[in-house]
This record gives sequence, structure tokens and C-alpha cells, in this order.
Amino acid sequence: MKHRYFFFLVFFIFINTLKPQSFTDINNLYHSYPLFQEGLFKDKFVKYETILPLIDKIKEDDRFTLRLAGRSLQGRDISLIKYGNGNKKVFLWSQMHGDEPTATMAIFDIFNFLRYQGTEFKELRDLITEKLSLYFLPMLNPDGAEQFKRRSALDIDINRDALRMTTPEAQILSDSFDSIKADFGFNLHDQNYLSTAGQTYKQATISFLAPAFDHEKNINSIRGNAIRLISELTFNLSIFIPGHIGKYSDDFEPRAFGDNFQSRGTSTILIESGGWKNDANKMFIRKLNFLILLNAFSSIATENYLKFDFTQYNNLPFNDEVLYDLVLRNILVRTDSTFRKIDLGVSRGGNRDNSSRLSSGVIEIGDLSTRFGLDEFDLTGHVAEPVALDQISFFESEEEIKKDNRNGNVPAGSCFRTAPNPVQQPPGKSLFVGIKSPLMEEKSIFSLGNRTPLIFKNGEKKQFLLINGYLFKLLEFPNEIN
Repeated sequence: MKHRYFFFLVFFIFINTLKPQSFTDINNLYHSYPLFQEGLFKDKFVKYETILPLIDKIKEDDRFTLRLAGRSLQGRDISLIKYGNGNKKVFLWSQMHGDEPTATMAIFDIFNFLRYQGTEFKELRDLITEKLSLYFLPMLNPDGAEQFKRRSALDIDINRDALRMTTPEAQILSDSFDSIKADFGFNLHDQNYLSTAGQTYKQATISFLAPAFDHEKNINSIRGNAIRLISELTFNLSIFIPGHIGKYSDDFEPRAFGDNFQSRGTSTILIESGGWKNDANKMFIRKLNFLILLNAFSSIATENYLKFDFTQYNNLPFNDEVLYDLVLRNILVRTDSTFRKIDLGVSRGGNRDNSSRLSSGVIEIGDLSTRFGLDEFDLTGHVAEPVALDQISFFESEEEIKKDNRNGNVPAGSCFRTAPNPVQQPPGKSLFVGIKSPLMEEKSIFSLGNRTPLIFKNGEKKQFLLINGYLFKLLEFPNEIN
């Protein structure tokens, strides 16, 4: 009887060692992240000069090895940074597109974690140090990063230059890959913040891909290991962003480095950082990258990923494009004597440089019943009428609008106050609005990319204003301002 009990105990322990195990540190890392968050990054506009003092810190730390991998077309240094003494090699490169900085920030958070002197997560650090050799190319495209643009100084997409290698940056990446001969590679990018995880309203905050190595999308052991690791990462990441994990298109692209490296024997994983509501500067998504990479390092070091099959990966929905920043539904527009019902899909475009400027406009008109908005409003019964931008004035205080009114600049009956808690607007206090001109012809609504402000009237009452991609609720204001 004792022997039988002992046999079943051993069998139970053995079976459980084969079961997929979660990354036990992930919750603690999530809550301890501020210990490692690099404070130099205040927003997503990470440029070459931003990381130079951080690179200097790495040079002074003998736990890291730094060498010059090469220089960009415009002469900026591209550094290859190594950490760890293990036999398993992991290669990571970020910001090969200059306007995709999320993983670059996370990499420097990782550096802070690796050199942390406290006792927290010492076991994980020791595991990484002993089992892995990590190689980082942070900011592969410093020329593009300087202008916060996707392409290189030659206006070539570096991730379509894996075959010809016209750009020096592509050559640097290829040479580094050849010299490292990594077991795993991580191709770190940002994607459209409006990409969705399938045909849902949920943004694809993170999308994974084990790139194909041929047009048939075959799976060998190299790609299979990448798929297994993604399954584990998905399993653990779902705790924090359920439903917000997608799969990037798996069409084979031989000019892309991920597909190319997969075919050359490195288990390669693409990580695309998308959008998360109210996280325009990607600080939360940067934190997710930090968790993903540490989870990956632990799994590679212990080979835990081998306990996972392809199920989680195969169940990931492919990215889709069914989301807008703002959807306004059931609007009435007048053409001649006829009223027609339409929906409007509005894009704010996002910041194009380190400023507060947005590139906003109407990008879809018609039936959007199968589409979604990060913000949606049903304006049933409201008629849309355009108004010239230069005829709208915003005032920070009631005194300012009174002064303008006394000067005859704002006619009586044309003054409004935005709601104290506006339906939708950039964060801030209530504003005062003066609309001075007669309305424009309604036909100006019907053009894609239109940035003309719109007034929404219920009867003769003006109730909402759409301007620069934001909807303001207009409250009644005294007709006579003294």
C-alpha cells in the first residue's frame, strides 16, 4: 500500500511538472514596476539625445558590455549592449521605425531591473544572469527617431531592407544577428493605436506574431518554439489586458527582418505595441513590454515555454481595423430639402511631433453600425451644420468673453459655456465659446478628411460642437453679456 501511494505521489508530481506554469513573479513585478521605471522618459517622443545619458550609465557599469555596432547614415552611434553569461542567447532590437519608441523605453526599464541592488526579484535576476546572454540594439533608427518618423534618413523602411540592405542600419542589424547567432529574437515595434483584437471594440494593446519563414506558413521546430513562447506570454498577459491581445498578419514578407531571421534559425517573436485608452504616451503599454520581456527571459532560461502547446497562439484573433477615435451616430444632414441620416467616424490622428497639435478629421461617413469608437455618442434628432474655424473663439474665463462681447466681437446669442464635466474634450476646465459667423453650406460635411468644425442643433438650439476631433457639450449662456 505504501509503495502504491508513493508511486501515485511521484506520478502526480511528474504530471504537474509537465503542465503549463504561469510566471509566478508577474503580479509582483506589475506592482513593483515603479522601482525600475526609468524616470528620464516623460512622454513617447524618445529621441537619440534622450538615451545618450542612459547609454553613458551602461558604459560605466561593468555588468554590461557595450560596443559600437555601427553608425547611422547621419553618423549617430548605434550601440550593441550585452548582459549575462549564459549559454542561451537572446537578441532584441527596438525602434527600427523612428516613431515606434515603446519598447525602447521598456528596454531601459529592463536595464534598471538588471542592475537593481535590492533583494526584490534577486532570484530572477540571478537566473537571467547565469542562464542567458542578452543582446540589445535599442534604437536601431536614431535618424528617424530624431524626427519622430517611421523611415530612415534615406526614407527607406528599414524593415523592408533585409534583402538588399541599402541602409547602413539594416546592415548593422544583419551583421549583429550574424555575430550573435541567437536562440531567440525579439523584433519590437509599435502599431496603429486603433488596431483591434479581431472585429471588436477592444484595442489590440499588444499583438504577437511568430513570423512565417515561407509563403506556405509552415511550422518547424524554430518557429514552433516562438509559437509556444507566445502562448505562454499570452496566458500570463491576459491577466492584465483580457481581450486586448491580437495576432499580427502572418503573411510571409522575405524583405522583413523577422521573417528573414526565422528562416535563418532564430526563434523570432514580433511584439507590436498598440493603443490603450488614455495612454497616449504609451506609459502603461511600456510597462506591459517590461513584463512581457522578463516573462520571456524567465521562460527561455527554464524552458518553461516547452510546456505550452499552440492553443493560446492559434486562438489569438488577427488584428482588424474597425475602430475610430470617435463615432457620432444617427446624425441628420440636410441636402437641399431632404434630411439624411449618417454616422461619422472621426480620427484625431495623434501627435505628429513633440507638441499639442493633432491631425484630426472625419475619415468615414455613412453606416458605421458594424464599427466602433473609443468614444461613441448617439446624436439622434440633431442636425449637423458646419461652421468656419476662424469664426470660433475659445475663452478661458467669463471675463474674457465679456470683454470680447463689449468690443462687439461676439454677437448676443452666440456665447456658450462647455459643460463643467464635458461630454468629451482634452483634460481641463470648462471653456467659454464664441461662435461669430453664419453657418457654412452643409455640403462641406460630405468630404473625407474634412476638418471643418460642426455644430449639432436640436431644433434651433445649438447643443454640441465638434472641433479638432473632440465633442463639446454647449450649455446655455446669457444672451446679453455685460
